[in-house]
Amino acid sequence: MIYKRVHSADELTTAVSILEWTVLSLRPRVRLVVVDGIAFHFRYAEAGAGAGQSHSTTSTLFRISSALNRLASVRNVAVVVTNQMSARPDSGQEAPFMSDTWGYCCTQRLILSRANFGGRRTAALIKSPFADVAQSTAEYCITEDGIRDAV
Repeated sequence: MIYKRVHSADELTTAVSILEWTVLSLRPRVRLVVVDGIAFHFRYAEAGAGAGQSHSTTSTLFRISSALNRLASVRNVAVVVTNQMSARPDSGQEAPFMSDTWGYCCTQRLILSRANFGGRRTAALIKSPFADVAQSTAEYCITEDGIRDAV
């Protein structure tokens, strides 16, 4: 496992753009890249423009997305990116942060949620060119033994 902590959107962009040449060229057996919290550095960026809405933020996200998509296709690497949930100002419903911008960048989108009781969780595939999205939900539990089907 290789871990890289970044402290700004610029550092994230640089880390992703050089990832292929710095890590994957030296370690060709790497098959998974995880970016945890893609929205973190953009949440309060450019006050007044609205987090995730400015032209600069959008172009930075598309650069990161392009580099990650290239890694996935050229290096045959699975790329997992986590995003935060937030309440929509108009309805109060929970939605992925940067959903309008980031939603176009991802090939597949999966929403993980948990019930208020019983430890059950749901994985719902909401975007995929490979599956019938309407039929793609699964319940699961996280136990001491790992992830298990919900009973």
